[in-house]
Amino acid sequence: MLKHRKDDYLCSSCLRQLSGADAGAYGSVELGRIEEEMARRPRRFCEVCTGEVIASTATRIGPRGLLCTECQGELERVDSNLEVLLCELSRLRYLELRHHTLPELREYDGFND
Repeated sequence: MLKHRKDDYLCSSCLRQLSGADAGAYGSVELGRIEEEMARRPRRFCEVCTGEVIASTATRIGPRGLLCTECQGELERVDSNLEVLLCELSRLRYLELRHHTLPELREYDGFND
């Protein structure tokens, strides 16, 4: 489970570790601790390959997606609108996590129709 904090996503265990609080219990003090620690850490991850990148050298696509140089080049060969591609990737990842089996996915699909 990821939560958005400023311009980056953090997993729940990282949020707990950085904030010192249980999941979901993030007040202004805990959020301040998270932001301070994230500002000190230069490393993030590529939204596509999930490899480590240095935030200052990665390309930020849209408000939240960071791409390493290799993934950016590959995606630009597929389509020039990287923000739309990242949005679709995010949607697919959510569906895969939320609906593990084909019957679950069909039920979700039927609900949306």
